[in-house]
Amino acid sequence: MTLYMAVENDMYELPVCVEEKVVTLSKKIGVEKRSISSMMCRRQAHRILGLRFVRVEIEEGDDD
Repeated sequence: MTLYMAVENDMYELPVCVEEKVVTLSKKIGVEKRSISSMMCRRQAHRILGLRFVRVEIEEGDDD
């Protein structure tokens, strides 16, 4: 499973918003989808909001 997160741009990187799709993240944060994708690739923070956008891969395993 892939999660897309908007995190604070400081040493703690606390999550502000977590979504399964970039589209829903962009709607909640108010930033265009292509801007989020670009900032993730370049590892840049949004200048006005002070947020960084990251993609996190989570392996789903057996809960046995």
